Amino acid sequence: MTKLCVGLLSYCDSKAYPKRFEIFKKCLEGLKLIADEDVYIYALDNGSSEDVFNLLKNSPHISAVYKSRENLFDVLAVNLLVRKAKEIGAKYVMHLEDDLLFYDNRNFLESCIDILEKNKDCGYVRILKYDFNNKEMYDKFSNHPKKDTGNYQRHYNNITKAPLVWSNAVTWGNFNFYMTNWHWYNYPNICRLDVLEKIIPKDDCYPMMHLEGEMMKKYNDLQLFTCVMDLGVVSHITGKDTSIRILQKACLKKEFPLIAIEKINKEIEYFLGKENSLRIFFGKIA
Repeated sequence: MTKLCVGLLSYCDSKAYPKRFEIFKKCLEGLKLIADEDVYIYALDNGSSEDVFNLLKNSPHISAVYKSRENLFDVLAVNLLVRKAKEIGAKYVMHLEDDLLFYDNRNFLESCIDILEKNKDCGYVRILKYDFNNKEMYDKFSNHPKKDTGNYQRHYNNITKAPLVWSNAVTWGNFNFYMTNWHWYNYPNICRLDVLEKIIPKDDCYPMMHLEGEMMKKYNDLQLFTCVMDLGVVSHITGKDTSIRILQKACLKKEFPLIAIEKINKEIEYFLGKENSLRIFFGKIA
């Protein structure tokens, strides 16, 4: 039985952004670390160059690749993730983007799912690189000389503005975990499907930081804790000349467009309807 459904959102033009293309290839290679019979990985491509799309299609650990007919950003990605997880019967989900690198797999999935099963007041497990004993390195507003700019975050609850309160460490498998009152964060985590379904916007919304902000508010309304894996297993590779978000804003010099929920639903129906038609044609559905 599939336990985890992973949705990879990709957008890369190898000629326009050659450094980003190298990061994409590292991301794709790193996904092999989490490839397992309990993990279903698919990719949603937002209009990459053909060589990027072909790499996705030819990766044996990617089970399906969907090519969006229009760039609907991460709004489409999180909605498709919910639908796909339901379709395959997965209880847990992970949203990824193509500048994230897995560097460790010490059976972390089993530990994360176990801690979620035993702690119903926890909504998700944060698996991004983080060192509990060196918090300042990961505090967005610290002056630490070795601040990790790819993995830093606000060290307070972004909705309530309350300072973080940490539990004592709990060891599960090969990792230590801490419960805290951190807000929702779209960077890699293992989340309950029912939680993600409750916090994704049900109406038209703006993408990226706007989408994440809306999800933060809804997550806060659920009054759930966040579980943090000490040291993590995945790192965000970033830089001003490799971040598509920064590059797009620099080039376009305008805000991102409002994404209509009607377009999202139509695109998902297009993907899944086309996929089911192919299954029937090849005799994979009775």
